[in-house]
Amino acid sequence: MLQIWLHIWVGTVIVFLVSRNIVSLDDSTKSILAGLNESCKNTTCLPGLQCNKNYICKVESDTCMSYRWSDNLWKPSCDEDGTWSAVQCKGEQLHGRCFCYNTNGSRIFGWSWWHSAGNMTCACSRRRDTLKNQGRENVTLHCSEDGNYEKLQCDSGLCWCVDPQTGEPTERAYPESMMTHLSCYDKDKIGSQYLRLCESMHIARLEVIDKLERHGRLYAHIDTVNCDGDGSYAYYSLNGSIVYCLWKNGMRIDLYQTPLSSILTVNCNCARDSYIYRQANLTFSLQCQSNGNYKPEQTSNGYPFCVDSDGYATTTLGSFGETLICKE
Repeated sequence: MLQIWLHIWVGTVIVFLVSRNIVSLDDSTKSILAGLNESCKNTTCLPGLQCNKNYICKVESDTCMSYRWSDNLWKPSCDEDGTWSAVQCKGEQLHGRCFCYNTNGSRIFGWSWWHSAGNMTCACSRRRDTLKNQGRENVTLHCSEDGNYEKLQCDSGLCWCVDPQTGEPTERAYPESMMTHLSCYDKDKIGSQYLRLCESMHIARLEVIDKLERHGRLYAHIDTVNCDGDGSYAYYSLNGSIVYCLWKNGMRIDLYQTPLSSILTVNCNCARDSYIYRQANLTFSLQCQSNGNYKPEQTSNGYPFCVDSDGYATTTLGSFGETLICKE
């Protein structure tokens, strides 16, 4: 795997460092694969391209490999099967960040500063994502902030210790009432109850709804509680017809809000990142939309550039005072 580092200096304040991964192919492989806009009638296309009905190689849509052919500054890391790698890093190593992604390229719970991400696997976050996609709502696996497993895990009344990077059990399981006997139990971190406040409310809600349904009441209304992979509050809450951005403790973040009709586009990444940077004593210079997302177009000293949903540059600088058309 060959890496090319591209440095883009924006004024004197913001620095972007983009890692571009390029598949290395030997000469014999290159000779039988067709590139962009080349004929694929008697051969196959290079990774990230697909052969269209006219036998011409065109960029695949929304695949990890397809980014290698785009003009987006950031190129994701792809696994050998062409799916998204679990850990995706953006920015520069000193203050850049790494995020957890599922195989389809959607960001999921878990992040770390790049300089601290050496042991980051996102294994727990991916497992939770898989279970939820299978329809399980009462997932109680606890992930650390970086998407790895916490050492103590409990589920279905049993508790056990695991390897943080893989989730593999390291000792026998005990009933939850006896979790204090496990070597990974930490009273100061866990206390007397495994479930955290948010997920306790979430699990209780599911149990009440289940009981009501078994008694014939199918449409009970109980306020939803959204929790993250570490048991803390997720990024948003609903109050009537308004969506509010939340911090991990359940408190609203400033005045970031949006109508319920826009809930599918809300991620509150910018609102939450403003807190994260503040806690790290770092300057946060990007602008947020009123719904807590990043504004797609940002500026530095009057020069515009586009950013992705995580706030990282996707384009080079435009002309001074120019208005760019950035992807939401």
